[in-house]
Amino acid sequence: MITRKIRSPILGRYNWQAKKKKKNIDFKKLAINIGKQANTNVWNLYRYIYNSLELKLLNESLNHGHTTLRNHLLVIADLIVQDLIS
Repeated sequence: MITRKIRSPILGRYNWQAKKKKKNIDFKKLAINIGKQANTNVWNLYRYIYNSLELKLLNESLNHGHTTLRNHLLVIADLIVQDLIS
């Protein structure tokens, strides 16, 4: 809900930047890399998400195409850290 303030339906998983670069993403490899980082610590996970070009090229969801998946996951990682601190 934090990043989903405006509904903007889209038809594709990739955002306009990916279409411009004509880049396809290996989702299985991306999931494995995220899992490896998540198993180390939250800082490595956050850094991987922040630096991931692939996550920046994906839309958050088909109903909310104005936000990248990268931003959505960064918010989630931050909420995890804030919960651990509290």
